[in-house]
Formats: sequence, structure tokens, C-alpha cells
Amino acid sequence: MCAAVLGQHTPSTVKINGNTVDFGSHAPNGLFSVASPTLDSDYILLQTKTDLSKAELRELSELGADFQEYYDQEIYLFHYKPNKLEPLLAKGFVLNAVPYRKGLKINSHLKQTTATNPQSTETIHVVLHERKSEDVNKIITDLASRAGLDKSDVTVDGNKIEMTVSTAKLDALADMDSVRAIEQVPEKVIVNNVARDIMSANVILNDTSYTGKGQTVAVADTGLDTGNIDTIHPAFKGRVKDLIPLGRSGHSEDQDGHGTHVCGSVLGGQVTGHDKTLQGVVPGASLVLQSLLNDKGGLFPQKRLPLSDLFTGPYKKHQAYIHSNSWGTTWTGNQLPYNDESREIDTCVWQNPDLLICFAAGNDGGKLNGPTLGSQAAAKNCLTVGATESTRPSIGAVFNPQKQSHNDPTEISYYSSRGPTIKRRFKPDVVVLGTTILSTRSSLMDPKALNTYAGLCFGKTWLKQDATHGRLTRQAG
Repeated sequence: MCAAVLGQHTPSTVKINGNTVDFGSHAPNGLFSVASPTLDSDYILLQTKTDLSKAELRELSELGADFQEYYDQEIYLFHYKPNKLEPLLAKGFVLNAVPYRKGLKINSHLKQTTATNPQSTETIHVVLHERKSEDVNKIITDLASRAGLDKSDVTVDGNKIEMTVSTAKLDALADMDSVRAIEQVPEKVIVNNVARDIMSANVILNDTSYTGKGQTVAVADTGLDTGNIDTIHPAFKGRVKDLIPLGRSGHSEDQDGHGTHVCGSVLGGQVTGHDKTLQGVVPGASLVLQSLLNDKGGLFPQKRLPLSDLFTGPYKKHQAYIHSNSWGTTWTGNQLPYNDESREIDTCVWQNPDLLICFAAGNDGGKLNGPTLGSQAAAKNCLTVGATESTRPSIGAVFNPQKQSHNDPTEISYYSSRGPTIKRRFKPDVVVLGTTILSTRSSLMDPKALNTYAGLCFGKTWLKQDATHGRLTRQAG
């Protein structure tokens, strides 16, 4: 167990699960008294002068400190069983040490929800510290008991446990030392030939036109056209490496239309209609499509799919070094913090440094007079993409190639989610076109659904749309 002791330090704050830790506000002169009561935690936060080197990590390991996670601003999480922090504080590169407290575990957004309705019931993820030596079955039994549930009422996936509980039980769950975070389980939502010219995608260098030939892009979305490689939309003919059904067993067709539209923006090949030749940004690239649409019209299968599996499956099997994600977390009224899915993304890129994971910033820009970007898009190691206006004619009618637009592609779209993140990290990383995007239409779309889009053009093959994915797919190219 860890006595609450702090050494001298320079003031610094960091966000842990959306909660602010201010290392300068614990006590006068930034010190905890050595005589302070012992806290029941084998996990500590260390603040260091600079990023820890491998040699410094070895020194800490020799003292019993087992590295768990890096947050930011030189703040680290360690597993540490000795009951005194003085040996760690004696290291010249360590500024402060403080136990990983219960108050840091409950996600700040979940705290806000609980404060508004203290008697509510929420579906949550209880995220455990990753300690292989711990008895997971014992932990699950204890968690279920504290939540007032039977073990059969909880779903276990690695170090993440899903359950539906009264918010009055959250503190009891956070009391367990093996718990690292408690988060809501939010609903996932789906969030161009003109684009090529505006972005200079037609540039030719050294007599080479960059079309993406030889590269493979993975897209995780609703589906792709018919879901059959032999009868697929002509814009993708001969370049679909794999269709992977994840949300519906054996099905990757696209009744929604979003996934087909996304894929066309990324790598749709040349298909001529009227006097316009349309294509995506990298029309020579190959495609791996992961269909996330489930039987209930939502995204992802009922049993949780680890994000690392989503990203690394196409990467390992098909060498898809770019992974495009035009989906995110549904808006719930407040900016979402960095969460465990953000962490999964960061860990995946850290372990696979030549993998580029792209996420749309989101469509929540007009919902708050301030920052709205969070959750997956707040990950440190992904490329987060915001939206600009387009020169294409505005939404509201069938596409007319003769009509001119007064939109300014140098301006941010009103709906594009703004940063910074709750951790004050600058996001999005880049912005590209995101409005009135002309792209491929799924042949299986319900004609009634077209009322929610801009309309048809070129018969049943093309569709114009304002969408989350508009900006992302061109950046993925």
C-alpha cells in the first residue's frame, strides 16, 4: 500500500479519465505529510522532469514500480506495492508521486450524468488495470456483488467489463483497487471530383500521377453496395480485396448507403456520367471494407469488438496501412473526455507505428459554443480530420454540374466538431472538404432514405451528401 507523500515539484495539471489532477494544490508547498494516512491503492501516478528513458524505467522497476501507462505532461501510471514512496522521490528525475485515487476512476462525463440524475441506470464499462497476475474471476465476482448483479449479468472482454447498474453503485465499484476507469457505453453513430481539384490531388510530380496504386485502404463503415465482389458498384470493380462482415453474420451489403459513399470518396475509380468523370482521391488503391452495421441498424456487433482487432485485422492480413473511420460516439450534451477507446487507439498505433488510423472529428460543432471534439477523435496517435466547406452546389436539390457554389473551401463547416480536447490537446489535426460531397450510391438504398440526402445524380449510381465522412475520406487518400 502507498503512503500519501509528495515531493517538491513544478505545478502541473493533467486529465485522468476527464478529471483534473492538479499536482500543485494538494497541500502547502505542494507537499503531502509523511504522516498522512495510508491509502488503499497499489497504483500511483508519477510526475517526472522529462520523459522517462529506458534506463530510468529500469531504475523504477528495481524499486518495485511496474510501468502501466503514460498520460501526458510527464505523468505516468505505475503499479507499486511497497508502502513508502520516498525511494521513488529520491530519484532525481521524479518530481511527485501520488496514489491513484478513487475520485479519478469515474469518467467526468459519467459524473455529470450522475449529478443530473443520481437515481439513473447506466450501461457502463468497468476497465481494469492490466495485471496478468490478478485473479480476474475473483474481480468479476466482487464487481457483480458490489453492483447488486449476478455474474451472468456482466459481459467480460479482456480487461473491460460491461454491466448495467444504478449510478448509486458507482462509488462502490470505484473502491476496488483493480479498477482503472468507469465509463458510459455510448451509442456509436456514423458521423468528389471537386475535392480532388481543390486539394490538388491531381498533382503530377516527376511525371508520376499519385493514384494510390499498390496501396490498400481499410474502411470501417456500414457496408459496401451489394456486399458481393462480383456485383459490386463499377467504381470499385477489380479493387476490392475483402469484405468483412462484423455487425451482421455473413452480411456486408449496404442498405444504409453511408459506407458506399465513404468508399467512393476514398478510392472510387473513374466512371463517366454525362460530361463529368468522377473518381475518389486515390482511385488506384485497393479496398478492404469492414461492415459495422448490425441487425438493429446500429454499429458494431452486440458482443464488443476490441478496437485493436478492428484496426490490425486488415493491417496484418492485407497490409492495409491506412484505416479510415467515419463513425464516432453519439452526442450526449457535453464534450466527451479521452476515454478507454481513445487509449486503445493510441496503444494500437504505438505498437504498430506504420499504421495510420484516421477518425472523423465529429458533427457536433453547432451543439455547444465551445469545444465539442472528444472520445475516439481525442486520441493522441490518430489523425483527426475536421471539415471545411466545398465549392459544390449546396445540399437541397439534385446535383446540377452547371450550378456554381459560393461556399468557401477555406472555411470550417459549421457542424464540424471543434477542439481543443478536454485535455487541451490541439485537435483536429487537419481539415479537408466535408460538405455536399458527390460520391457513390449503394444500389440497395431505400429510395425513401434519399429524402435525407441531397438527391440523386446520374441515375442510381451517384449521390450528393453532407456527412461526417466527407472530410475524413479525402484525408485518408
